[in-house]
Amino acid sequence: MHQIHKDRLPDREQLLNIFASLREREEMLADGPVACCQSCGHDEMGRMRGAKHYVFWHDQSEDAFDDSGYLVGPLYLYHSDTISASRVRRVLEKRGHRVKWDGEEDRALEVSRSS
Repeated sequence: MHQIHKDRLPDREQLLNIFASLREREEMLADGPVACCQSCGHDEMGRMRGAKHYVFWHDQSEDAFDDSGYLVGPLYLYHSDTISASRVRRVLEKRGHRVKWDGEEDRALEVSRSS
């Protein structure tokens, strides 16, 4: 069990706020949860929404959050390309989240609780 930090927003809400900022400032589609799985998420973000650069998490990733919206496990963020992944990683780390990513285009970013 993790300690809930009542002095900060839940991680889910923080991420959604960061995604809203990315949509505005980076001209990038960022959303979550999107679709049921990674394949459907890529289809929806790329083909259906027409986004060139995007990042998302899908419904199956929702179990990374507890009922209060705090991360209790890694959240995997899927992306369109290394440009999008790099932008998202930079912004998330600047806001205090831990992000693991090996730089490969076909690998998800792994986001852990902010400090």
